[in-house]
Amino acid sequence: MRQHKKPLFSLHHRPHLMRRWIQFFRRAQPPSPSPTPTDTAATSLIPLNELKAGRRGIVRRLHGGRHFANRVYELGFLPGSEITMLENYGNGPVLVSVRGARVALGNREAARIQVEALEEADEK
Repeated sequence: MRQHKKPLFSLHHRPHLMRRWIQFFRRAQPPSPSPTPTDTAATSLIPLNELKAGRRGIVRRLHGGRHFANRVYELGFLPGSEITMLENYGNGPVLVSVRGARVALGNREAARIQVEALEEADEK
């Protein structure tokens, strides 16, 4: 009878390592204090695919699994990164400038990235 070989390393049997692994991929941040009603309007988040061409924004949140998060992290979409929308025709891919590079994302991918739109000086 063959004996089942025990794996050398398994995260399922080490819950403390599993928690750290999950936190690494989620980039868990401590909860922020609850915003006051005046702060809520100033920090409204919109999906990246709704940002108009020529507008700037700051990446705040990613909605997706770890594979999606890893992919966009490698492209430069880190929380706090400033981005500029170069082309957005409403459907199809969007062209974004992030960290000095031009990146094209699909519309569905862009919808999973939440940004805070920055106010432009000439719009006021």
